[in-house]
Amino acid sequence: MVSSGRSLRSSGIQEFWREIHPGMRRLIAIGMVEVLSVGLYVSLLAPWWKSLGYESVAQGWLNSIMEIAGAVVAVTGGIIADKYGRKGMYTVGQLMRCAAIMVLLSAKSFTGLVMVSVFRGLSVIQFPARTAFVAGYTVKESRATVLGIYQTASLVANIAAPLAAGYMADRFGVKPPLWLSLGLAVLAILISIPIGKEEDSPGPSPSGSNSQTDTKSGKFSPEALLATVREMLEQSDRRMLIPLLIAFIANGLINGGVSILLPFTVMDRFSDEYTAVTALSVASSLGTALVMLIGGRIADLKGRRRVIVITGTIMPVLMLWVFWINRLWQVYALLMLVSMIGNLAGPAMMAAKMEAVEEKYRATWDGLAQGGVSVGLAMGYLAWGMLYKASYTWSWLTVICLCFVQVLCYSVALRSRQQAQ
Repeated sequence: MVSSGRSLRSSGIQEFWREIHPGMRRLIAIGMVEVLSVGLYVSLLAPWWKSLGYESVAQGWLNSIMEIAGAVVAVTGGIIADKYGRKGMYTVGQLMRCAAIMVLLSAKSFTGLVMVSVFRGLSVIQFPARTAFVAGYTVKESRATVLGIYQTASLVANIAAPLAAGYMADRFGVKPPLWLSLGLAVLAILISIPIGKEEDSPGPSPSGSNSQTDTKSGKFSPEALLATVREMLEQSDRRMLIPLLIAFIANGLINGGVSILLPFTVMDRFSDEYTAVTALSVASSLGTALVMLIGGRIADLKGRRRVIVITGTIMPVLMLWVFWINRLWQVYALLMLVSMIGNLAGPAMMAAKMEAVEEKYRATWDGLAQGGVSVGLAMGYLAWGMLYKASYTWSWLTVICLCFVQVLCYSVALRSRQQAQ
């Protein structure tokens, strides 16, 4: 376990890394492999589908279907993980990711692409359990810093994957990166076998040692799941949870909009080559990776709310420059700058979410939070798929306004927590 009194400055980076719990180090490695797997095919989807004749509206529907499936399994998967065991939900999500790639390799119709979207959504069932494991392997005093390391490692992987995917797709077609992606997804399952086992567990939690790995007693039913949510809300500060849920929905709407607007801005105005579109992921990940660890350390030293509010206010102002870009390199430069400013608060946001409820409710809460994000994404993909065709200007302005809504909700939620403490 990370020593609560240590800092990067006093102990050094190498010693800090050695003090990170072995389970957390394993999760960092798994995260890199999974991001490599996902990045090898997801970055190709927009240009590939466009080449098949599916424009922004059709792609909005496909992505919306994915998020609807994700919203359902995120909420139920989080509750099931807390009540009946987290490792099972973690592994099921990994298997769904493999299934999505396998279906994508053989998809020849729109129906096949719908099935791909469904399996991609079902893989979200892994996320609440993963978040609970991460929270259990870290302590509050250094949590945001460790999260910064975790996210930076994943982002480094996400820089390499789209570059490789774009190069391979332009030279050899889309199938080779898909096969490589499937191999990495299987590798991630093998690496994760020890996660959640007794020798790799974070030890007893406030709610009892069986919260991480043991199957809990009780009848499985929708009523039991709803009772768990009600119990969590009754035992937690709803003045904090409700604004956070609104922020998560706004975050989904924002990311759903950007996921449609950015690639189509590039494809319609500059280039529809695979490399040009996959470079968007590279620029975003590179900008984020440069600041993630710094942001995590600032969040641990200065507080979550300050980092979130300052960066969340600057980011949408910078996004206004999207209306003056007239070269492809300017798109990448703006995306990289916005990613640096906006994602500086990434570890603070993740830490704030984890710390909003007690340990025994963490997977349940994360499932509810992920469900909110997925609902926002589902609505965002649909809305911006249609809004982009209607008005380039208003589609971007709406996204920018939602950024201000998100940061306001975080500010209210974390102020409530400060007052309570």
